[in-house]
Amino acid sequence: TMADRCPACDAVVLGNEVYCRQCASPLMSHLPPTSRRLRWMVHARRFVLINSILSLVPTMLMCAPRSALVGGPILIVLGLAVVWVGRRATYPAATKLGSIQAAVALVWMPLVWSLQSARQLVVFTFPLVLIAVIALYVASLWVWHNHPARNLRFQCDHCGYLLSGLPLPRCPECGQPFDPARMN
Repeated sequence: TMADRCPACDAVVLGNEVYCRQCASPLMSHLPPTSRRLRWMVHARRFVLINSILSLVPTMLMCAPRSALVGGPILIVLGLAVVWVGRRATYPAATKLGSIQAAVALVWMPLVWSLQSARQLVVFTFPLVLIAVIALYVASLWVWHNHPARNLRFQCDHCGYLLSGLPLPRCPECGQPFDPARMN
């Protein structure tokens, strides 16, 4: 492979160095094209959409005690997966959605088992499951539309550090340079 050269001193730059070894100039060409956080945010937004579709059947299974043993764990696993992806993307709305989904499933399973008669199940669970399905879709739409990508221009592309109000156009966390014009 052909080695790159530093734009300031024309020294050979090997690998994925961020700074030139001779003149310590930042090497903008070696920055990743998109940040890791932005890629995880795209995954998180897709997974929120997938979660809202995949959670429909397990939520409907939460109406009866025996089927709640199937639907509950599925909802818990999907909720925890949304939490994990949301945390990787630093996406608080997705993390909250997944936490609430897992917590509701954890509370709902013993609640359905405590209801004894079929009349109690019909009167109590069907309206609540319908409300839960509607709430899940409304919350998923809210999370989908309130993604933090709008604030990415104020954050470092490399590490996610908040860059507003800095005296120099360099991230104090990782040392990556940034264009101060994007703050406007």
